[in-house]
Amino acid sequence: MKVLLVHNFYRSQHIGGEDVVFRQELATLRQVLGDSAVSTYTVSNDTLSKTKLLHQIWGNQAHADAILKKAIEQQVDVVHAHNVFPLITPRFFKQLRDAQIPSILTLHNYRPWCLSGVLYRTGKGHCVSCFEKGNFLPSMKNRCYRGSAPLSILGGAALQWYQWQQDWQAVDKFFVLSQHQRQQLQTFGVDQNKLWLKPNFVETLNAPWVEPTQKSGYLYVGRLEPDKGIDWLLQQWQSLPEQYRLTVIGCSPHETNYAARYAKRNIIFKGQTDRATTLAEMAKAKYLIHPSFMPETFGLTVIEAQSLGTPVIALKCGPREQMIVHQITGWHYEPESFRSVLRTANDFEGYTQMTYNAKQSALSYQPDVIIKQQINYYEQLCREKSNA
Repeated sequence: MKVLLVHNFYRSQHIGGEDVVFRQELATLRQVLGDSAVSTYTVSNDTLSKTKLLHQIWGNQAHADAILKKAIEQQVDVVHAHNVFPLITPRFFKQLRDAQIPSILTLHNYRPWCLSGVLYRTGKGHCVSCFEKGNFLPSMKNRCYRGSAPLSILGGAALQWYQWQQDWQAVDKFFVLSQHQRQQLQTFGVDQNKLWLKPNFVETLNAPWVEPTQKSGYLYVGRLEPDKGIDWLLQQWQSLPEQYRLTVIGCSPHETNYAARYAKRNIIFKGQTDRATTLAEMAKAKYLIHPSFMPETFGLTVIEAQSLGTPVIALKCGPREQMIVHQITGWHYEPESFRSVLRTANDFEGYTQMTYNAKQSALSYQPDVIIKQQINYYEQLCREKSNA
């Protein structure tokens, strides 16, 4: 089995979850299949300029030709893409289809149907306006791409062009990360036979284990921006007793000084930390709190925390409803019930058992399990294409 992985990296100062997953899958696939069996084609938004974006976002023929050329030269069995927006663009899928080379796209977000990729609009909540309208005019009007009118017009027009050109339709299979995401895409009319459930995996095997009796405090890990729920969470914390200690890991993409705005003795801001430090903080926390208002496609920090025996207190939204079993592996809350859930969780008599339940629930997301499933999918797609 030979695989070509395709990925458009974000800017290096703002590493995205897709970047982390791509690197992890690349390393693990090479361990299993061998270095020579897994090649890559990548670009980075570090090279992005307004002029370059204006010319290349419509369908990058140079990248499409280069990907096809590499796939043929390497004699790959499958081309597996992660993020392709905005530089690579989805044009190459049609060329792979014409060359009878199987292709898979991991849907880390909902970008083929939503310019922001998250089916969420600040102040409105869950949003599928572009799908309902049948075009991307709502995203342009609402400045859904980085809050910029020019970029939203350009990005929305490009996504509309991909639809008209039927670039996404040329993808053989989509990897979806959760049952919730699959159900959402089925409401968009995506053929369920093209949707294969293949979640991300977690690598926490070398992280320290902390006994339940030694865990303490609460932890937030993620970007510091309102839609992630961090502002709401910090506002809730302002009136909590000091015995409730919250550690915050992450930075603001908008340079907002959260530490000054929410200064309080029981709120500790760590900023951006390396992975080892983050996992260590996660392991010793009593609970991870996941307050994001966005439905998202997965919840990597949820699974990471569970794998370390740290239960999660999460807003009942999106895939978190399925990833957390209320009062068994963690807690769900609605905004109005947060404080009562927090008090109950803090003094929960069954906490020790909950930590072991959480760890057990994360076993199905370990690398060896997921990569075996992924390779089986590759093989199944090859069989389907050869029999077509």
